[in-house]
Amino acid sequence: MRTRDIYMDISKIGEALGASIVDAAAVLGVVPTQGSNPLFEFEDEWIGYSFFRQQGFALSFCDGAFYRDDETTLGDEKILTTVLFYNDENYYHHKDYQGNLPGSVCFSDDHAAVVARLGQPQWKFVQYGRVVCARWDVEHYWILSFYDLTGYGIKHLQVGWNPPSPVAPTALRVKLHGYPDFDVVCPLLRKPVSDVALTQALSGFHLSEVTSAKPADWYVQIDHTMDKGVELFFDCPRPPDPPGVFLFSGIKYFRRGVFGSPGFVGRLPHGVEFGFKPERLLELLGNPVTGNVKEHSGYYVWNFSEYLLHVMFSVQEQRVDRVTIMLHPYHSESFLKDHLIVDAQI
Repeated sequence: MRTRDIYMDISKIGEALGASIVDAAAVLGVVPTQGSNPLFEFEDEWIGYSFFRQQGFALSFCDGAFYRDDETTLGDEKILTTVLFYNDENYYHHKDYQGNLPGSVCFSDDHAAVVARLGQPQWKFVQYGRVVCARWDVEHYWILSFYDLTGYGIKHLQVGWNPPSPVAPTALRVKLHGYPDFDVVCPLLRKPVSDVALTQALSGFHLSEVTSAKPADWYVQIDHTMDKGVELFFDCPRPPDPPGVFLFSGIKYFRRGVFGSPGFVGRLPHGVEFGFKPERLLELLGNPVTGNVKEHSGYYVWNFSEYLLHVMFSVQEQRVDRVTIMLHPYHSESFLKDHLIVDAQI
């Protein structure tokens, strides 16, 4: 039985979340030198880690500017967003965490046992009759358990920050990063790149990449991630669309911070917002066709008559990251076939 807070003061997690990584470590009573340097793992990552492999846990952080819709630049403001406790983990080579866990949860608990301790979860992901993971909101933070689907008990536990609701984006942010919202995009979908209304509406984008493309290219992706927070997709027409020049087949919107993007602040498809937690997506859009979750991220796909709506979310932050519209038939069939959701998620 785990009876000691031998590696950190878990009663202070709520106080530590949202603080700078240095201040958070001090609040938790963690010795920073026992962990790896708090760095982003890869150049294009927006979530960083300090791994305490011998102790069995990790501190996860983001840039604080990710959570503000103002003109502050993305830099080195590392704030603690998630604490991860590991059990039988081999990817990052952590030893099993031996201290107490928040909420009096134990690694030996199955989902029913955690429900008995914490009540019904605010969100869960169910696949083929088994709960893959579930989240409970506790005071000022949340607890998320990932279950061992090949055995019994909890594989790892995440405790994450509930950031304050963002203020409305400034007028300058809207001017720079609020176009084209989905109200503008929707009537332009499936129009050829030669269409006058489309070229006028998208005059600020590099459409020359499309007009200079050859039919053998099949599709063109116009990347404005770093200045507008969007990507545009154009495809060579496929049946039932008539032959012709490339047509506008989809768009992807990025949240602030993802791949260093300033983030899109206009209206997203179907009322989705980047601040949504996964259960809000389900409440708004109903049960998805396909979807999947892993430790870091997850996604849902909804099938509409004209297009697919693909929404990616950060599991470690419990926020929407990317929202993509893809016209039929200009998407991979795997979006409709892989990871079918046969269980009700709500």
